[in-house]
Amino acid sequence: MTNSPSRVFLVLALASSTVVLASSLARPAKGAPLTTAPSVTYVVDMTLTNSTIIVSSDKFSKGSKYPRYPRGASIRYDVTDKGTRPYSIKIGSHVTPVIDPGHSMLVHVQWIVRGQFLYETLYKGKPLGPKGYVTVF
Repeated sequence: MTNSPSRVFLVLALASSTVVLASSLARPAKGAPLTTAPSVTYVVDMTLTNSTIIVSSDKFSKGSKYPRYPRGASIRYDVTDKGTRPYSIKIGSHVTPVIDPGHSMLVHVQWIVRGQFLYETLYKGKPLGPKGYVTVF
């Protein structure tokens, strides 16, 4: 008995419909936990002076020149202006309101995209002086 092309097609069609039926009867798989959903907000001190921006070290950036955070990190920067001018800070594409000398401001950033992001001081809306980079891995 030789297999005609129509019989081979029929067997393949039945086999594929059995797979579709079996997969529809299977219980749905449970999803993995969200990797970008933060469970903790970390507080990081950031000090602005006329010549530097000092970002306190934390568990992610020990030994690094600039801050490093995992993707999804929730960071609350406690920004203090210890300079002689009123500065604002630009972190990535976000700009804070002006911080007067001797004053502080809390800035919350949710780092959800990997990459390297510039932070810098602004004086009267224009970049002035110190800058650095945040790396999100």
